[in-house]
Amino acid sequence: MRCYDKGKNVEVILDFLTQLIQNPECLKRLSPFEKTQISKVGDYKQRFNSYYSNHSFIPGDTLYTCGLLREFSLSQFTYRNRAQRESWEKHVTKLKENYGQSIEGYFENKDGSLNYQQMIETVDMAVSQGCENFKSFIDKHRNTPQSHHPNYAAYLELKQTLARYGIVNPDIDNGLDFFDSDIDYGEWGQSYFDDGEMVDSSDIEDLEFEL
Repeated sequence: MRCYDKGKNVEVILDFLTQLIQNPECLKRLSPFEKTQISKVGDYKQRFNSYYSNHSFIPGDTLYTCGLLREFSLSQFTYRNRAQRESWEKHVTKLKENYGQSIEGYFENKDGSLNYQQMIETVDMAVSQGCENFKSFIDKHRNTPQSHHPNYAAYLELKQTLARYGIVNPDIDNGLDFFDSDIDYGEWGQSYFDDGEMVDSSDIEDLEFEL
C-alpha cells in the first residue's frame, strides 16, 4: 500500500521545541526514530544498480527509514563570507562522520544533556570573530574533548535492523539538523552572493526540513 508521509515526525519536533522553550541549558538528547518515505523516480533511476535492482520496490512504493536529530545547525549564524561558511561546513561534516554529532559534543552536561544556550552563544562568538572552524576557537579557550552522540549507536543499530529486512538503504544518513536548510548556490553551482558580502541565513530562503 502506498503511504504519503511528508516526513514530519511531530513528536520529535514538539519534544525538542518544548525543551528548548522550558530549559535551553539542559536538553535531553532524543532517541532515533523511524519514518516512511515514498520511493521517487529520480532516486530509483540513480540507485537502481546499487540498491533497487536487489529489491522489489518500484517508484511510488513506501520505504521505511530512520533518523536522529542533531540540535546544532550552521544556518543559524551570520558568516563573513562564503569561504568561512564552507570551512565550517567541512569541519561539521567531519565531526558528524566521526562522532555522530558535531558541535553538540563540546557542550554536554555531566548528566548527558545538552547545554544548547551555551552552544549557540559560543559558536556565534567564534563565527563573528572570523574563526574558520570551531576546533581552532575552542582549543584557545578550554581543553574540552569531543564526544559521541549518546544515541548514535542505537541509531546505527536501528538502521541495520531495517536494512536486514531490505526496507532501507544502510548507506544513507537520515539524521536531521533541526534548523538546517540547504543553501542553493545556483543552477551552475555558483553562489548567489559574492565572497566579500556578509551572509545572513535569514536572507536565504529556507527549504522545508524533514525528519
